[in-house]
Amino acid sequence: MFKISTNGIRTPDPHHSQIKLLESLLFWATNCGFSHSHTRRLLELGLQKRAFTCQNLEQNKLILLNLLHTFNSLLTTFSTNQNSQKLSEQSALLITVTHPNNLFKAQQLARLVIYLEQRGFSQDMIYRYIQNPHPMENEEVAKFLNDLTTPASTVHQVRPMNFPSSKSLSMKYPEK
Repeated sequence: MFKISTNGIRTPDPHHSQIKLLESLLFWATNCGFSHSHTRRLLELGLQKRAFTCQNLEQNKLILLNLLHTFNSLLTTFSTNQNSQKLSEQSALLITVTHPNNLFKAQQLARLVIYLEQRGFSQDMIYRYIQNPHPMENEEVAKFLNDLTTPASTVHQVRPMNFPSSKSLSMKYPEK
């Protein structure tokens, strides 16, 4: 596909090449056994977050593979029957594109999302927080998190340790 500019010059349409790239990635991932709907959604969200910035198909396959790995790891860890803490697929998708290259941070955010859900925060508020975890944007969540991390002002009495006296150190043990 080409676009014709106002001065009559034909140039490749970047939107068309991006669509072809995404179709190729979707076809490749589903042929590898990944879910069509999860892959399509990760591609859509990845585009919004500008995860697929290069035009190289092989590099984009690696980016998508990393996203799929993170997503599947989150679902496996937080959505199994053995785990009482359930993570929704939508939350896992959003967390995946928020932390595409750091599984540890993605898992931390997943734990936080589950905790917020258990404390009665709405899905809408949680999704906004996942996509933009800045305190100014999510005042209510930030206040809640701040309250969690603020230590209670308690006074602890510390007693001096009982060190052995020099007299007890110089005593000899009875010989046998």
